[in-house]
Amino acid sequence: MMRNLLTLFFLLSGFLLMAQDSPDVILTTGHNDQVNAMRVTKDGRFLASASNDKQVKIWELATGMEYRTISGTAGRAEQLAFSPDNIHLAATTFNNELLVWNVISGETVYTSTSQNT
Repeated sequence: MMRNLLTLFFLLSGFLLMAQDSPDVILTTGHNDQVNAMRVTKDGRFLASASNDKQVKIWELATGMEYRTISGTAGRAEQLAFSPDNIHLAATTFNNELLVWNVISGETVYTSTSQNT
């Protein structure tokens, strides 16, 4: 009887361990167009992605869930950078805009356009 219980225990333990190793399926809406830039925070918690759809999305890497979508750029963002404290995200666009957002609120805190001569 004890041997059967031990055998059952080890079988169930093996199945539980295998179930924990299987990947999660995560469905996201993502971008509607080509992604041009990506940047990960220094602590590895978030990833920002910028696309031709003129949106910047911030993803929580541990869950794969979309944390925030920032819209309203006049052009597609080509470069991204997080501030050292991960509170702000900066982007440059193909039409010479520099935009800075507060990651938590999604609000634009700075914008500037370079004049090419």
